[in-house]
Amino acid sequence: MIQKVASGKKVQQPVDPTKANATFSKWTTDQAGNGAAFNFSNDVTSSATLYAQYTCNSGYAKVNGECIQQFTVTFNPNNGESSTPVVVTS
Repeated sequence: MIQKVASGKKVQQPVDPTKANATFSKWTTDQAGNGAAFNFSNDVTSSATLYAQYTCNSGYAKVNGECIQQFTVTFNPNNGESSTPVVVTS
């Protein structure tokens, strides 16, 4: 989606996008999501690309940018030494 905005005017915030197994969190100018959320109250002074950022829903983990369902597999040592849980993604 592209918006043409005159210099010194504000860009209109779009409807929050959706993504499977995730919740939209913010728009940023950094594709990896580093930095603060884009401030739609500020005037536009140059061209920019905004990237949607998401938080994975409960029970999902971010793997290569996608929210993948995760499970915990516990190894029971059956009276041996204790084991640490391992997270497995589907």
